Amino acid sequence: MTNTQPVSSNTVQAGPISVALKLDSWTAFRAAIDEAIIKIKQDYFRVPRYGGEDAWRERAYCYELYHLLRDELPKNFPYTLHGEIDKIGHEAVVRHFGNMKRPNPDFLLHNPGDMGGKANLVIVEVKRSDADPKLIKKDLWKIRKFIKHVGYQRGLMMFFGEQTPPDLFHLGGIEAIWHRVVGQKPMVSNKGKFT
Repeated sequence: MTNTQPVSSNTVQAGPISVALKLDSWTAFRAAIDEAIIKIKQDYFRVPRYGGEDAWRERAYCYELYHLLRDELPKNFPYTLHGEIDKIGHEAVVRHFGNMKRPNPDFLLHNPGDMGGKANLVIVEVKRSDADPKLIKKDLWKIRKFIKHVGYQRGLMMFFGEQTPPDLFHLGGIEAIWHRVVGQKPMVSNKGKFT
């Protein structure tokens, strides 16, 4: 009889052979980002300003989300979270975006330096829910390119704010979510619509 004992949350040691119990990484990521979103405080959702109205600030929101998401991802998660990583000079990116383009995704969950198989899980773009539709279209285009040409398995278009985001079309492989209320899970679009 082989003695089986847990080694970590993702691995079981069965005698001399270690068997990885890989969780469905997408499901684990989605659960982690939902929990991180719930924990974002009002001051990061809408930044207070002296002498003026509170302001929607994508960068402040993303930095807090990054911090909380790192805490929520499972221990030994098989991907690395990076925020606003500069992809300039990256061979696959230059080949499909051109030398002068600077696609800096808001978040990547990937295995840096590895382009094989399922090395790259998801590219995430974040926008205020009232963002200019041209900027949203540009981010969707970037996500599609990363999925089709740079080896990412999935894409996530994320909105935050009180105003309903515009309807999105042709999402194919991209999930869209909307963080509308502080302390609550994001809404998931239904065929590109938040209703």
